[in-house]
Amino acid sequence: MVRKEPSKVRRRTAAATPAPAAAPGSTPSENKGPELNGALELIVETLEALTEERGGSEPIWGSMIKQAIKRRQPGFNERFYGFRSFNDMLSDAEKRGLLKLRADEKSGGYTVRPTDRPGA
Repeated sequence: MVRKEPSKVRRRTAAATPAPAAAPGSTPSENKGPELNGALELIVETLEALTEERGGSEPIWGSMIKQAIKRRQPGFNERFYGFRSFNDMLSDAEKRGLLKLRADEKSGGYTVRPTDRPGA
């Protein structure tokens, strides 16, 4: 007879073992420091280039920004920076005042606009 009890105990033990704790109050966006700042700057630069290319009159979708970034850096992946989706990364950039997002009810995506950045 094979008992399944020990495997359940091991699972509980593994689950009960705490993962290495992050710094108090840290979020995934705070863990990468300069790397994340570089990625957010890449998003802003790409947004500005797309806005200039389109004349500022057409909406720029978050997916358009990601596609343009993937053409420039094929290995780009928002998960590397601790985000579950590119939209989460855009939301973090908005919180930092780097861009403005407007949710589109119909598609579920975002239209993205540059902010008026000082010195720009």
